[in-house]
Amino acid sequence: MKTGIITQIVGPIVDVHFVDGVPSLLNALIITKEDKS
Repeated sequence: MKTGIITQIVGPIVDVHFVDGVPSLLNALIITKEDKS
């Protein structure tokens, strides 16, 4: 029961975090590469 509730709460948070976070990480990596070169 507890794991199901945790999954219901954490799942959407993780999904939103990854959807919003991946482009930000990619942009950060691109900016870092541009700064180095």
